[in-house]
Parts: sequence; structure tokens; C-alpha cells
Amino acid sequence: MADFHDRCLNEGTISEMKANIRAIFQRIDEMRNIYANLNKLTESVHTLMLGDKMLFTDGLIYESTRDDNVWSPIELPSGWKVVS
Repeated sequence: MADFHDRCLNEGTISEMKANIRAIFQRIDEMRNIYANLNKLTESVHTLMLGDKMLFTDGLIYESTRDDNVWSPIELPSGWKVVS
């Protein structure tokens, strides 16, 4: 048990760990905001314009490479680029 305690103390202070945890939660909040602003495709037709981003069913974020894009990345791969 002492070995575990020593290893924890040597790997960083509690204040450093707290700072790391805060940074992780800040990143989670940033990602939540990004995902909240993405277009989500549903069964209805959405027309997306050049530069619009959307979250596709495969979990990836795509950016439209054309105006008036009504096709999915599966139907028209050239109309999309993966951004994340």
C-alpha cells in the first residue's frame, strides 16, 4: 500500500490533479457546445450549404463541400469532407 501512496505523490500534487480535472471538464463543455450547434440529419430533407457542418449517423462530423447539398456522405462522398 505504501508503494501506491508514494507513486501517487510522485506523479503530481493534488492541486495539479484538480487543475487537470478542471481542464478535462472544460474540454467536455467545449465539445458539447460544438455538437449542439451541428446540423443533425433526420428523415426529413435538409439542404446544407457550402461549409455547413453536420453530425452523421456514423458519428463523424462532415462539412459540406457544395451548396444546396441534400445528399448524405454515403450517397455523395464528393459532397462532404470529414472534419472530426
